[in-house]
Amino acid sequence: MKVFVYESKQLLGKLCLWYFRRNKIEVVSNRKKADVAFAPFPIRILSKQEIEKPKYGTLIFHPSLLPRHRGLDPIAWAFRFREKYTGACWYWATPEINQGDICEMEVLAIGPNDTPQTFWEHVAVPSAIRMLYFIIEDLSNGIQRRRPQNHDFATFEPYVTEPPGKEDFF
Repeated sequence: MKVFVYESKQLLGKLCLWYFRRNKIEVVSNRKKADVAFAPFPIRILSKQEIEKPKYGTLIFHPSLLPRHRGLDPIAWAFRFREKYTGACWYWATPEINQGDICEMEVLAIGPNDTPQTFWEHVAVPSAIRMLYFIIEDLSNGIQRRRPQNHDFATFEPYVTEPPGKEDFF
């Protein structure tokens, strides 16, 4: 299995690289040579050509239970809505933002002392790394999980400019 990692200088990108190297999964510098590409937290929209270059395609990490909380700030919105749980998923990239089929997903509890930052660092990021095992294991065995999102239940929230903390929002 050969992988390519976008945005490998960001925290989650670095951890993905660490995971792949620790588990002797070949990391390539050219996405055209990859079986699958990972975009742990893309800071730009990937082109259709970039998405389709790897053999299986490109997976993007999103810290919510898609199709809920599509958009740039799903954790902040989960906190603003005072949700008790949210989730994290790796989904197959498409030209439409946050709308690709789900590859792997976990439900995650939001603790009473969590903040958006601590939830990201101590809950969402470890979840992203845990799910890599299942993704690589399946793809190595010729299994490409693709569970379509139910777009009827999709929500899209804009970027939050102020940290929500625990204060009242509405």
